Amino acid sequence: MEDPATSPRTPLAAFNSGVRAERRGAVDEAKLHYGHATSKGHPKALHNLAVLTEKTDPEAAVALFRQAAKKGMVEAQYALGMHLKDGRGVEQNAAQAAVHLR
Repeated sequence: MEDPATSPRTPLAAFNSGVRAERRGAVDEAKLHYGHATSKGHPKALHNLAVLTEKTDPEAAVALFRQAAKKGMVEAQYALGMHLKDGRGVEQNAAQAAVHLR
């Protein structure tokens, strides 16, 4: 496998490699590819990386969801709102949750 961190590939190519790895169940590989795509500004990769990170590190996932939401990812905005509503990885805040869930 090519090292995504040193690959000259485009963010879209790295994202697509992440999707393929995730579908195969290769979560760690998918995270590497999504990480490469996010370093190049790919918003959907931010969201997907957050989803894969959610269970093991909810605080990191919230930070990723927040970044993706700022880039216009509706799915990330919803996920961020749910984390705020439930207090997962972030202090519970119903008012902020409502802003993201509207």
